Amino acid sequence: MRIELFTLCEGAFNTNGRLTIVNTFEDIVSEKFPWRGQLGLALKILFPHEESGGFDILVRIKPAGDAKPLHEIKGHLEIKHNGGGKDVRLAMCTNIQGVALNNPGDYEVVVLVNDNVLQAYPFKALVKHE
Repeated sequence: MRIELFTLCEGAFNTNGRLTIVNTFEDIVSEKFPWRGQLGLALKILFPHEESGGFDILVRIKPAGDAKPLHEIKGHLEIKHNGGGKDVRLAMCTNIQGVALNNPGDYEVVVLVNDNVLQAYPFKALVKHE
């Protein structure tokens, strides 16, 4: 399996597998810290036709290099293929209210499947300079 799409955004919505992504960004810029706000995540994961069964998904938002997450999102997926050798693409999104980044610095969103890191996405929290 692999991630085909990942983005941080102000909001994300899934309507029958179609993602609507609002104001995507790569870094969070704030005049002061701690920063508090909403953080949207949008993902599209490809499950090749030979991969099926149960998958535990865990998404962690954490300071880079730190094992302790600020937020975790857990879920379980059952992927079933209907034959014909077709891959399954699964669109997922979440909007987290009240995310708190206490300090400027390096952060990451880590996507784990069955306790194995599928991919990590770095981002920065930066101080806005006038």
